[in-house]
Amino acid sequence: MDFRRPIALDVLAGVIGTAIVVLLVDKAKIGPYWLLLAILLILAAAQLPSLRLRIQVFRSGLAAFHMRFPVAEGPVFWRRSNTELVYWGVTGGTIANELRTMLVQEPGSRRNYRFLLMASDGKAIEEQVAFMTGATLPGANNHQQRRISQECAVAQTRLVATITLLKDSAPYKEGRLEVRLFDEFLPWWVYILDGTRMVVGILEFGQEVGEQPAAVLHKSPSHATLFDAFHGNFERAWKAARPA
Repeated sequence: MDFRRPIALDVLAGVIGTAIVVLLVDKAKIGPYWLLLAILLILAAAQLPSLRLRIQVFRSGLAAFHMRFPVAEGPVFWRRSNTELVYWGVTGGTIANELRTMLVQEPGSRRNYRFLLMASDGKAIEEQVAFMTGATLPGANNHQQRRISQECAVAQTRLVATITLLKDSAPYKEGRLEVRLFDEFLPWWVYILDGTRMVVGILEFGQEVGEQPAAVLHKSPSHATLFDAFHGNFERAWKAARPA
């Protein structure tokens, strides 16, 4: 690489820039304050298309994006719900301890709960487990197929444990908690808070447990957002699901 050319261009640009500043200040009698302001305005005008796009991102309902969302962060969001807390996931096994604590230490608001979990006797669980273990169906080799079968049995155990936990809780016995089972591949997990806020975690190929990316979405009172798309999809799956 020839470094002389970039250096020469930098020197030339510096000389031209200095000459323009001297011309504007000494000859055109433009004060340094107004010159600085003009430069800032020019830069702002150049960035205007990008700024418009960024504003549209905020209007999309996307409030935050976490590259890694710890399991322990979930209860922080749960506590912000007053009327309803919704969970849409596979077995709920990764948050079982947090769920137990929340249901025992329920706030005075006495919220309602909906849990949509994946049926362990359906067709989707095998595809879901294959995805989480880094295999592709069809096409898994014998070793991968054996592991998928083993993990499906583990998923069934975890699902039964989660359902037992939920049905032993006071909200369930009082009719404020409902559990349903769905049967389709799920590329994310979801928390919905009071029907106005949502956390969407993105399941990564080949990752069974651990921290994953997650987006925080808010509902807008004036226009459709990403929240409406995910919320509508949840309601569709909820209506098609069967009681646990």
